[in-house]
Amino acid sequence: MSILESPITELLRLIELSKHPGIPIVYDTNMLNHWQQPSGIVWPTVLKEVGLKDQPVRLIVPMTVIDELDRQKYGQGDLARRAATAIRYLERTVGGSRDNRLPVEIRKGQATLEIWPEDQKRRRGSDPDLAILDCASAISQLLPGSRVYVLTGDMGMRLRAQQRDIFTIGLPDEYRKPGTAISENNSPSKPDFESTRPQQPSGDS
Repeated sequence: MSILESPITELLRLIELSKHPGIPIVYDTNMLNHWQQPSGIVWPTVLKEVGLKDQPVRLIVPMTVIDELDRQKYGQGDLARRAATAIRYLERTVGGSRDNRLPVEIRKGQATLEIWPEDQKRRRGSDPDLAILDCASAISQLLPGSRVYVLTGDMGMRLRAQQRDIFTIGLPDEYRKPGTAISENNSPSKPDFESTRPQQPSGDS
């Protein structure tokens, strides 16, 4: 086998994966821990809130997120329980498919869910936020002219995304799980939906 065969095969596989329809939305780990499961969210409403057209969304969970959830579930307290719940949900939703890299429809006509393969160049245990942003950047490079979003409720992630010119969006507070910090502190129900990156004309908005 040529030393170039594996990288070329991997690139072709990623290009094929990138062709699936829907607005690409990359999940941050905190959204699976502290917010409702993706199949419980009415995505057309979310898109309307952030100023996007009503169209299918393509929800993408990077392998880095799976690794982080796996680490968290062996801890203690609420976070460990939430991480274990998120892992069970992903196993039940995409783990049973013949190829978990293929999108699985979780809301008819609204949303699909898939696992994005691990970057072979990234070392296990490296910064999860950077790995998630790298995933969003890689998908953006495979989809020139399309806007890729990171779904996050974490301020640090939003700031890091802004530094790399990556768009971020959030969810309405109604989708936050009970007992989390915002609901306990009685924060306003409507979060800031504006992207941290200056808005530019796009076919998606």
